[in-house]
Amino acid sequence: MTKEEILTTIRGLAETLGRVPTLTELKSMTPVGRRAVRNEFDTYTNALIACGMETGRKFRIPMETLFDDWAKVARELKKIPSAVDYEEKGIHSTKPLQARCGSWKRVPHMMLKYAREHGLEKQWPDVVAMARAEKELSWPATASLWPGCEAARWDVFTNRPVYGTPMHLCPLAHAPTNELGVVYLFGAKAMELGYVVTLLQPEFPDCEALRQVKPGRWQRVRIEFEFESRNFLKHGHDVNGCDMIICWEHNWPECPLEVLELRKIANSAGIATIAAIEK
Repeated sequence: MTKEEILTTIRGLAETLGRVPTLTELKSMTPVGRRAVRNEFDTYTNALIACGMETGRKFRIPMETLFDDWAKVARELKKIPSAVDYEEKGIHSTKPLQARCGSWKRVPHMMLKYAREHGLEKQWPDVVAMARAEKELSWPATASLWPGCEAARWDVFTNRPVYGTPMHLCPLAHAPTNELGVVYLFGAKAMELGYVVTLLQPEFPDCEALRQVKPGRWQRVRIEFEFESRNFLKHGHDVNGCDMIICWEHNWPECPLEVLELRKIANSAGIATIAAIEK
């Protein structure tokens, strides 16, 4: 065998095993023998170095190669392959895919992501469809935090903790301590409160929104966000340039504007639907 043939054989075996093969494995699993290696490279270590490998180091199979092999098996079977299916039909073992994806259950999701990122959906439409269906099945409807809302299907960070579902179903875990918290909380619950935001800006007033005043009828309102309603005075705002204040705490009894105090509609389970708007 020529040098190039030996190197090609070693690289192919490394891809199959998902690691650098030993000389014993090379001899037993391929036509390459010890004598051929010795004649061309003197030692097996020299052959590995010529392949770009070193003894004791892991050989990382390119994701492109793993996807192509996995997709071919899925297309042949006309279904997402199980680990047993892949061991039987695939060129590689399941270990490289499990190492890349974290577990065998996550393989379809990661393959779908790879196909989307590399524009392979047209080449593998049947496989992409199967992977998408498998992903949907793995996320039950109860995974959603909010009734009627689809749960986000994000990749899991492997370098940080994973938490359980919040016990109190509210988009803000703790009460606001500043104006920004008020803005976020209102935005998260605006539709439940009967508002649709049309404009947010750094200038006064902070927000414009449409508010349903009767069935099928909406009006524009100008909103200023404050942590405490009295801050409207401290900031020197003109009451004629605004229709209402949305705050966490209403501490301005003589306020001439309409006030929505988010604190009053909060309860231990989250933010309830608005019960009343204070004048």
